[in-house]
Amino acid sequence: MMLLFGIASWAQGQNACPTCTTQLPDPLPADTLYLAPAPNGRVGEFYSANISFRVPRSTTPVAAVDTTVTPGITINRITITGLTNLPAGLSFELPQAVFNLPDSTDGCVNICGMPLQPGTYLVNVTLTAQVFVLSQQSTFTFPIVIEPAQSITDGFTMNNASGCGPVTVTFENNVLSGGNPGFSYFWDFGNGNFSPEENPVPQTYSAPGQYRVQYRAIVDTVGHILTKVRILQVGCTDLFNAPDLKIFLYAPDSSEVFVSQEFQNATLPLEVLINAPIGEGNYRLRVLDLDNGIIGGADDECGAITFNRTLSGELDGGTLRAFLELINPVDTIISVDTVEVFPLPATPFIFGVPNGPLCDGELLSLSVNYPDGVQWYRDSLPVLPGDAPVLELSTSGNYYVSYTSEDGCRVYSNLAYVEFEPLPTVPAFTVGQNRLTLFDPAALPAFAVLQWYLNGEPLAGENGQLLCITESGLYQLVVTNGFTGCSNSYSLPVNYNPNLPNCVSSSHENWLENAGVRIFPNPGWDLVQVEMQLDAPATVHWQLTDVNGRAVAGGIWEAPEGTLRRSIEAGHLPQGVYFVRLQTQEGFGVKKWVKR
Repeated sequence: MMLLFGIASWAQGQNACPTCTTQLPDPLPADTLYLAPAPNGRVGEFYSANISFRVPRSTTPVAAVDTTVTPGITINRITITGLTNLPAGLSFELPQAVFNLPDSTDGCVNICGMPLQPGTYLVNVTLTAQVFVLSQQSTFTFPIVIEPAQSITDGFTMNNASGCGPVTVTFENNVLSGGNPGFSYFWDFGNGNFSPEENPVPQTYSAPGQYRVQYRAIVDTVGHILTKVRILQVGCTDLFNAPDLKIFLYAPDSSEVFVSQEFQNATLPLEVLINAPIGEGNYRLRVLDLDNGIIGGADDECGAITFNRTLSGELDGGTLRAFLELINPVDTIISVDTVEVFPLPATPFIFGVPNGPLCDGELLSLSVNYPDGVQWYRDSLPVLPGDAPVLELSTSGNYYVSYTSEDGCRVYSNLAYVEFEPLPTVPAFTVGQNRLTLFDPAALPAFAVLQWYLNGEPLAGENGQLLCITESGLYQLVVTNGFTGCSNSYSLPVNYNPNLPNCVSSSHENWLENAGVRIFPNPGWDLVQVEMQLDAPATVHWQLTDVNGRAVAGGIWEAPEGTLRRSIEAGHLPQGVYFVRLQTQEGFGVKKWVKR
């Protein structure tokens, strides 16, 4: 009865973890020794494992793991007498330690706490099997793996960790010291730069590639911890049984740091979990034999050991000899991440940009040197859909195109300004007395060129606002803006009336004669020489057109009073008939010129 009472007290004394629940796999043999595997833990992270087990009904399953046990014997009772070699910082809760067979076989244990050191720990489970009046002790082990304290992503945060072209990355330390001692850092930024600072300066990564950023934080703030004591020898005995031991730990100021439960009829070596912080100064470990005023009288001193945080291992205090496990846990947080810099693609180039303005109603095609990944823009707004390599457009604006590579890098072309000039007002004309007359001369452009057509063919020299017809047909008047080259036209079928007298189309010949206009040499080759007399300073608008009325050259001459002499470059023009149109505030006129 004393033995069972001692085991129950020992089980209650380890109660620092939540109560476990028994959860066994199904099916499971009735006569088996089963222990669920313990999950891995990590230093610095709270560990809690609910481990279920089944104790055997006979010695056969025990003999399979302990060859010192004879198989085939029925067991009346099993008592779990110890769990040893737990990882530092962990404790356990065992709600039931005694199992009366065959009625009670299933139980559980909860192991919990904050692991302090990494490693693979083989935890020892000690069983005492009772067969009638005989007892036999056996031990088996199970592993608990405690992984190092490291984080691949939690140690630090990178802002702007990937990008195109040169990338500047800022780093935020997630393991901050708060100004407290015991923290040290090391940064390897992967670009040839290193830093021991808690908050390093931003780093620039210029060349494309992947840069491995390595971070290490060492946190030495826990101090020294007395995790467990193993009593090896005591200087006291009981009269009839083993001593009932109780362990005390005192701080340098003699205050109690730890008091264990009573271990009745203690069998040495006795291992006691303490997990008490040890500061500076001398601490004292004391062991008493509790007699509680029975036959043995007052409690007996079993010995004491004085130690400090620099002493650990087996210590001898004379009558007391014990093994002290004293550790100084240091957390090492390691994080690794990658900065990725992608290359910038070549700047896209736009083809088909016109040298000058276009006219309303025309359609322009622009193309880019990338077959895909493009987006066209006009005046900073995307053209929809605008994702093809060719863009057809008819609206003025600043056009550009972006290209986005497979890496997500985007580059932009230069601006391409495209202008569509308005067309001149439709040159409507009226019909009367075999005469075609421009309806609204005031609507003409400032420098307008007129050309009359009959049945689609230009009428040579007919460039005035009035046309006298001599036959029926489809007449068309084309007006061209001499500055922009944009044209508009008006067509109308007209019937000639031979019964009406002839009319005069224009008075421009008289103006040309009065102004003394000469075009020479005519025929000519590379240059058209123009000469005219001006009675006053004048602005002379000039234009050279082909037989279809299309302007091939033009401009403005600012001339003083007197003789005006100018040359028109015509070397680039093909052979054929051309018309030189001159206009001042006094009038206008047209002369034919032939290039050989």
